[in-house]
Amino acid sequence: TSTPPRPRARTRPRPRPRAASDFRPLRVLGRGGHGTVFLVADAHTGRRLAMKVVAKNGLRLREYPAVCAEQAVARALSEDAAKPSGRGGKRDGRVGGEGEGRTGWFVPLLGSFEDTDNFYFVMVRVLYRNRHFGGSG
Repeated sequence: TSTPPRPRARTRPRPRPRAASDFRPLRVLGRGGHGTVFLVADAHTGRRLAMKVVAKNGLRLREYPAVCAEQAVARALSEDAAKPSGRGGKRDGRVGGEGEGRTGWFVPLLGSFEDTDNFYFVMVRVLYRNRHFGGSG
């Protein structure tokens, strides 16, 4: 007798690296000490998102660690907020919104990347009292 073949595990295709050209800027949402937050449209899906752009030439060398720390903290908080809490499958820290879920105190980071000129942070677009927020500027 032979054993039946094991079904192959389905693997999701790895997402390709993102680039600034994958997003179409629509308008400026805000400016801050380290960057500008734009309302953007994903060029592939049309989905509206917020994107924080931090110009590398505007940063002092001592400010680079702060930008990297912001990315690491946002990533960790976003991953933690997406984990089920064990209470009926609901997610901790979520208060809803546009099907994305969001916490009451930070905007989840969907992804980040960089090129030779800028750091990019792509976030859920949050509509709050007729204003869009995509993160701190």
